[in-house]
Amino acid sequence: MDAISGLLGFTGIVLVAIAMLDVLWTTLSMTGGGPLSTGLARGLWRSVHGLRHWTGATSTRLLQLAGPGILLSSLLMWVVLLWAGWTLLFSAAPDAVRALQTGSPASLAGHVYFTGYTLFTLGIGNYVPAPGVWEIATAIASLNGLFLITLSITYLVAVLSAATRKHQLATVIATLGRTPHDIVRRARKGEGAASFRTHLAQVVPMIEMHARNHLAYPVLHYFHSPDRRAAVSLRIAALDDALLLLKHGLASGASPDDASLSPAREAIGGLLSTLHGAFIHPDEAAPPPPSLEPLSEVGVPVAGEDAYRHMSAHEVERRQLMQAYVKDDGWTWADVGKSVVAVPRGKPALHSGSESELETD
Repeated sequence: MDAISGLLGFTGIVLVAIAMLDVLWTTLSMTGGGPLSTGLARGLWRSVHGLRHWTGATSTRLLQLAGPGILLSSLLMWVVLLWAGWTLLFSAAPDAVRALQTGSPASLAGHVYFTGYTLFTLGIGNYVPAPGVWEIATAIASLNGLFLITLSITYLVAVLSAATRKHQLATVIATLGRTPHDIVRRARKGEGAASFRTHLAQVVPMIEMHARNHLAYPVLHYFHSPDRRAAVSLRIAALDDALLLLKHGLASGASPDDASLSPAREAIGGLLSTLHGAFIHPDEAAPPPPSLEPLSEVGVPVAGEDAYRHMSAHEVERRQLMQAYVKDDGWTWADVGKSVVAVPRGKPALHSGSESELETD
């Protein structure tokens, strides 16, 4: 009997320690989630992707529900682990918890009930701890439950706030242009060039903030928007393609100065470096660089095809990771070049044409 009691107590302490380690790691660390919450999030995300593939669903609205569901699942996991751990700990001694009226030892259900109200309500129930060490244990459990609830609520608010800023970033980038080629065209259109540089400079700190949030809250990756205009992975990929065109795709003297482009490219590179927290690894093959033809068709001076392809070859690893980022978010690389136009009531109209659709003067 003593061996069983010792095993119950040891298992309970281990569960409580594991739960609190994961909670503290996830909520207070700025370098990613704890191993349990990260593994749970990734498993659920893959399950949702698998369900979409199995049902043949083309809509991404199922993914839209995954983010909040994964976040709540992590909070529930912490509660269950902590509740189970303290229940086992109080079960280590037969008389650790007693009925208030009769003084008889609590049953298993009684231990579960006593632990629950001790952790999460701080109230007085139909059971009380035995005098001595178990009274102290009850006080510690109450403090532990209060600590968990406080951290969980704080974390929930922080993640939801970061998710709002994530969608805001996507829509701000979308105002730069409807497609990568449209962004380039607007960046070179008369007075629009100065406006583009100003707008791009404003986007850079937003991307850097999103990268820090993505590192601190990896669960943020699973907050998916079914609206292409608000899908940050698509908008980041479209901006990166546009920056590639501006840097290597235009004729000498036709592109903006590197000082205008480098901060944005570096900010995007910083975001890509945080993707390991969501277990995203580069694809085996990189997507082809955006074509120069749509630009030349509207009179934009472009570089030679061979020179452009040669310079784009240095971007292979970056583009492999970018494609993996887009795909893991539930989209395809073809979606990056699809034009998006805002229409009334906030519902985007999607152009079904190719990425070569550009506005003309």
